[in-house]
Amino acid sequence: AMTKKEISQIRLECESLSDKELEAKAYDAIYDSLGSEVDAMIDLGYDSSDIADREKYESFACDYADLLYTICSERGISLFGE
Repeated sequence: AMTKKEISQIRLECESLSDKELEAKAYDAIYDSLGSEVDAMIDLGYDSSDIADREKYESFACDYADLLYTICSERGISLFGE
């Protein structure tokens, strides 16, 4: 999970973005958060510390995408034709 400090920093960064820039950033983050490489890493015998790092990264990516989606909603930016 993201820390309050990380959330605040991301929100602050988003304040300086135009609606179009924020929309593009949100779509990129959502796309980047799709799918997981963890199962493949396990099957391929990766080191457990590498797998744990990947799990943390993927969790952060999902939280980041969710936060940007929320910020878009708060600013009245409609994603995916909603």
